[in-house]
Amino acid sequence: MLDYNSKSVKRWQSIVDDFNNSKLRPKEYCGQHNLSHKTLYNSRYKFNQENNSKNPSDKFITVSFEKEDERLSEDIFSSPSGIHIK
Repeated sequence: MLDYNSKSVKRWQSIVDDFNNSKLRPKEYCGQHNLSHKTLYNSRYKFNQENNSKNPSDKFITVSFEKEDERLSEDIFSSPSGIHIK
């Protein structure tokens, strides 16, 4: 788990945020900011892992149907894992 109070983590979070807001490719961004692109990749990965593990329920959306459409009696989508969507 990252220590978000450490200066290093704050610095890299700022760099990753700045990169994400830029329209540059990683190597271009790093070249302009004199950074190692490998370190940028690693930092982005760590922050993404940390953010994704905070609240896994944020990855799901609620879907509700008000009325079943009788015209769609057959599956529109069937996956190999057994998921059927009508």
